[in-house]
Amino acid sequence: MNSASNYDDYLSRKTSGEKIIPIASMYGLWASSFTSDAFLVVTLNMDTFSFYKYHVEGGKFFVADFRESIPHQISKYIPHHYIQDSAMMQWWKNVFFEQDGQCTYDSYYDTLSISEDSNIVFKDLINDVEALVHSLHIPSTETQLFLTGDLSGCFLVRYVFQQCFPSSKVRMLQASSTDDLINEKDIVLRPEEQLKNYVLHANGDIKFSMLTTSPVSITLPLLSMNSMMISGVNWGEMLHDQQEDYSVGNFGFKKVNIHVECDVFQNIFIVCEDLKGNRKVKHIN
Repeated sequence: MNSASNYDDYLSRKTSGEKIIPIASMYGLWASSFTSDAFLVVTLNMDTFSFYKYHVEGGKFFVADFRESIPHQISKYIPHHYIQDSAMMQWWKNVFFEQDGQCTYDSYYDTLSISEDSNIVFKDLINDVEALVHSLHIPSTETQLFLTGDLSGCFLVRYVFQQCFPSSKVRMLQASSTDDLINEKDIVLRPEEQLKNYVLHANGDIKFSMLTTSPVSITLPLLSMNSMMISGVNWGEMLHDQQEDYSVGNFGFKKVNIHVECDVFQNIFIVCEDLKGNRKVKHIN
């Protein structure tokens, strides 16, 4: 299953008919294998960061709060060439050695330089990066904070996050080997209260909650294109084209499958797919 790396791109591609999920669903799946409580995922790249705060219930989850692609200045103190310098990273790995999944640090290293050709000492660099992390206003979490992105593998960064979030267990987010098998309806909490507000008008009203589990097949008279499918949306808007699949006398008919999808952001989409596989997707809420 393809994933989009940010919300706006995801929503645009989803409503264009592409079968796609947001990267937040992937993060949630990977992280939820380590905890059954609420958790936070922080994507820390060289120049921007994003965070996703998850609510968990009954083994499923949704994103309760998020911000994406926010600029930061950490690379001012940890530039890209630091990360690429294998000798320097090995030195940092020894200074911030890992124990029981956490990065430890001894104040003995405070006055030692961060590399052979630098006058910067560890104490000053840690303090500078810690001040920047605090300035990001990442929400706190009482359980687990998962780091991913370009800077997540940097031992100094992981140590600083541990200091900034002392009530959380900070760990790197590891990708799963089952990415291609993800089905959002199996892992995401549905917005049940919102679903109650919507019905599909087709030979009687069909509740949206019924359409999240399996699609319904509908045969449409092409003369009914102006009739309402749901409140504010007519059938004509949800068809890729109005070419008939068969006719009876002078009346043309088109067969479609209708189902409802919910995502990790609690969005609701109605999906209309014709016999040729053409899809139209409407964002409802």
